[in-house]
Amino acid sequence: MKQHNKIILNALLIGIFIFMGVSSGEESDIHSVSTYDEAKEEVDNLYSQYKDEYSELCDGPRNGQNKEKFAELGDKIRSLEICGEGCEKLDGEIQLEVSNYARNKISSNNNFTSLAHEGMINCW
Repeated sequence: MKQHNKIILNALLIGIFIFMGVSSGEESDIHSVSTYDEAKEEVDNLYSQYKDEYSELCDGPRNGQNKEKFAELGDKIRSLEICGEGCEKLDGEIQLEVSNYARNKISSNNNFTSLAHEGMINCW
């Protein structure tokens, strides 16, 4: 039962991130894309931004503030995995393709997978 509640809570939190526009909206406007190619470009841009952010945090001091920033980045990465749902102008099948594209891109990065799904910071 606890596992079921945890899954529901995680889904709710991820939904909130999507509703807010993939994190705070300052990085992407995934809601406004109108084609699959535009959505892929947004995913690629966010992936690149998150990769840079991960590297910067790895180069920074190992303290509580950066640990919190890593946790926030993990949330952003999890949101990116289902970002297709935020593409309001796309059909459901295309939204699913966008999410699959993002998931495949993230799963190719061991650092992202470890951070988003296990809470592990590989560079520390």
